[in-house]
Amino acid sequence: MLSEEARLNEALSAAGIRPVETDLGEYIVQLAGEPPSHIIAPAVHKTIGEIRGQFFVPGYQRGYRWSPDDVKHLLDDILESKGQDYSLQPVVVKLHKSAEHGSVAEWELIDGQQRLTTVTLLVEALARSLGESEPLEGFSAKKLRNYYLLNPLEDAERRYKLLLSQTDKASIVALLDGHARP
Repeated sequence: MLSEEARLNEALSAAGIRPVETDLGEYIVQLAGEPPSHIIAPAVHKTIGEIRGQFFVPGYQRGYRWSPDDVKHLLDDILESKGQDYSLQPVVVKLHKSAEHGSVAEWELIDGQQRLTTVTLLVEALARSLGESEPLEGFSAKKLRNYYLLNPLEDAERRYKLLLSQTDKASIVALLDGHARP
């Protein structure tokens, strides 16, 4: 971050050296082409929809296990925010594969799997309830899916913003594709 603020990165680039930020939050900001921002939490202003790429749950993580009570607790927390920005708490990711040549980056989801999966399910339920309608300008099922759930320019598994571990992968893919659960 200091090298970026001191414009050392520009000088290194001009000399043919590709500087890469080693702090994950700053790296996310750097990938977006933005200047450094917050020394303590550099990517805290980024939403999941603004981070280009795919989040995947590694095989060593447990499958999706939230109960209806867990989901209700999350919804109650969101409702208590009364329209203010709501934070899911930290979602911890590790860059697995950087974006190259127009592809999407792959982010290993270290912590926050249950919350991010629940939000994915809620957004898909909202999109389905909207059907083809657009009750507010810019608020439609297609836009919700393409901003929060899908990487619309990608094919196969790279198409999904969230890819769960093997035990839940087929279910989330079927759900997002509008197919019956396997």
